Amino acid sequence: MPTPQEHLSEAAKLIRSFNDVSRTITTGWQHPDDAHAALGSLTAIAQMLPRAIEQSVRPITHAHSNGQLLTSEGSPSESVRALRAFLDEAIQHAADLTKIVAALHIETNDLKSPPAQAGADSGR
Repeated sequence: MPTPQEHLSEAAKLIRSFNDVSRTITTGWQHPDDAHAALGSLTAIAQMLPRAIEQSVRPITHAHSNGQLLTSEGSPSESVRALRAFLDEAIQHAADLTKIVAALHIETNDLKSPPAQAGADSGR
């Protein structure tokens, strides 16, 4: 069974692949509906980010609560306090990103290509 890190690594690879293939307008990636669908998927990804960010630091907080966390500078408790502050900020920014991407998705809802002429691409 893949580890949590392996799942995140795979997710990053898939988003990198999307970035590569979506650079060029081509079949399957040429209509407003294509963008709308992509923004729907990005909204779903963004909605999952706060929880993923929070869960990504659980091994650290678990080790700290069990007295098993060491640091080369300062105390582990100071480091965990700083980590939690950054974590709270990251979660808030992820929530803000979700709202903005969802707004993009909604804004594209009524955008369509003109009807196709006979013998042309479907135009969706």
